[in-house]
Amino acid sequence: MKNNSGHIVILIPGFAADENDESCLPGLQSYPLSLKKIAPDKLITIIAFHYPFISHSYLWNGIKVHSIGGKNKKYFFKIITWIKVLGYFYKINREHKVSSIQSFWLRECTMIGLLLSKLHSINFIATLQGLESKSGNVYLKLFHFFDFKVVSGSQFNADVYQETTGKKCSEIIPFGLDEKKISTYNHLQKSARTIDIIGVGS
Repeated sequence: MKNNSGHIVILIPGFAADENDESCLPGLQSYPLSLKKIAPDKLITIIAFHYPFISHSYLWNGIKVHSIGGKNKKYFFKIITWIKVLGYFYKINREHKVSSIQSFWLRECTMIGLLLSKLHSINFIATLQGLESKSGNVYLKLFHFFDFKVVSGSQFNADVYQETTGKKCSEIIPFGLDEKKISTYNHLQKSARTIDIIGVGS
């Protein structure tokens, strides 16, 4: 096992297939880049459960990404994806001991991250953003029996989460924006606009 000052593993349903794939969760693309900038001594590994749709490892802006290639399949195939995640985590943890796990969002990535954190006594943080704070999320019933840090991207979502589960979020940390891209967009903007930021989900 190699020694390093910290190894952060990010569990996420999908991530950019390459550096030109700017449409895949652009807010989350900014996050590991910022993390790398403020903590250059940390090793960062991203494990994407479903997208890209093929299983392979690659470098994205110098950050190691491993795609499980789950393709959003359900039922038995989803369990196979989880087993592959556990196997890959065991491999990288043996090579570079993992110090922290962060999951996006409060669904299967958090379930697997919570399991790994318990098995290996690793610091764990789950990130909440979106509809998974509502009672329709079946994973919340499982998470009710465990205490772990939950970070919300907005106060509104944190309030919904507390109303649904009776638990408070540990922190409110809004997603950041890439200053370089904002300045580029502003430069390209030729007409007056009334909307500065618009968020669009699936």
